[in-house]
Amino acid sequence: MNVTSIRLWLYRTTLSVCGGFAQLICFSRILWRKVPLRVIGLHSPTAFRVGDSSVSKEWLSGLLGERVVKCTLSALPDSRGMVGDIRKLSAELANGSVTHLALKTSHNGWKGRRNVIASGAYREHLFYSSPMLSGLKDKQLSCPLVYYSFGSGILGEYVILMDDLTEQTQNAGLVFGNQIWGVPENFTEEFSKRPEFEPLRVLYTVFEQQADMNAMFFNDPTLLEKKWLKGSEWHLDGGRMSWISSIRRAKQSLAASKQRLLSDPELNISKKLISILEQSFDRSSWELFVRHLGDPQTPFTLCHGDLHAKNLLLTKAGDQVLHVDWAEVCVWEPGVDLAQMLISDVKPSVFRAHSRALVTHYWERLISKAGLTESEYPFESCWESFCSGGVGKWLWVFAIMTGIPELPAPLLQYFHDQLLAFIEAFCERPFFELRSVVLVL
Repeated sequence: MNVTSIRLWLYRTTLSVCGGFAQLICFSRILWRKVPLRVIGLHSPTAFRVGDSSVSKEWLSGLLGERVVKCTLSALPDSRGMVGDIRKLSAELANGSVTHLALKTSHNGWKGRRNVIASGAYREHLFYSSPMLSGLKDKQLSCPLVYYSFGSGILGEYVILMDDLTEQTQNAGLVFGNQIWGVPENFTEEFSKRPEFEPLRVLYTVFEQQADMNAMFFNDPTLLEKKWLKGSEWHLDGGRMSWISSIRRAKQSLAASKQRLLSDPELNISKKLISILEQSFDRSSWELFVRHLGDPQTPFTLCHGDLHAKNLLLTKAGDQVLHVDWAEVCVWEPGVDLAQMLISDVKPSVFRAHSRALVTHYWERLISKAGLTESEYPFESCWESFCSGGVGKWLWVFAIMTGIPELPAPLLQYFHDQLLAFIEAFCERPFFELRSVVLVL
């Protein structure tokens, strides 16, 4: 066992111990807050925390500024994620009206808390509490209205209470075709003929919003001072074990599933893509990664970090594209998120025909808003980040997905086809340096 393997074992073990300790603290918290109060017939007016089974009416009344007489929590379909889930909170007010909210929380249990500590997903609370958010709203980059947020890297948990937008919005995947499972008939009837929901028009809107955000923070050194932003410590040569752990996890996932991928009759996996994946993992390293980040020619900015169609909500009025789920908000290269979205959700016939024009429009808007010259940020640099950065990000994600046996074959095949089509369209090469990862153990 080499030094790196020992350090990696210590890193993972430490996180597991932290997760267990955090769960013990939170179990004690539940007993402290609820048991004595129940004995004397009272209910806690304190804020909701992970592990709580109900929401305090008094607490919610204070947030809404209206007296709440009844709270009901219910599940939202397809809302469970890797480190958390979202539930619907219906609050019946004293005046008879009902307010619908979304309650986003991390998973309870020591593993759930360990995963939040490892991934840093509590950063979403810090983002919603930061001055950056108000600046983005001023730039018309819309986010949901957040009533309350809490997050703790020590306890490994987060709680975010925001508007329930399910009745007022549709996710952009339905506009782009939602090719995996198809589009509901009611969506087609309601939206297919509305010009504001034309797929290319939505894409241009999102690219413009991203250009505005990226321009605001282009090479802003204060981003690197915000340690809670994913990627900030990597730019300062820190967080080595977190990055290596995630790379190795994906590499092991691919190696363990390779034979199944190539022999499963329900799948048609390209040996070419498998080769690109294997060579990319073999040729990527921490040293190359930090050298790239430290290159003066490598720009950085504030990025969403997980830009795909389910995190883009179109208002039914057709006047806004809302960006949700900021758990991966990060300091990263401009343009990478855009490629992630196209690979995730947009038909190859569309991204082959329009990517160059979309990225050109994005780049022109970014340098104009940021006050940059073409020589300070050449289009070629933007295009390379878009191509190689986007593919590198998706190679890591796809490798992780291959090791999740619960994923249905059509879903895995879809992302395989999307990724391979993007590579063959824009950046045919034998391997890519892997850089962007989700922090997992």
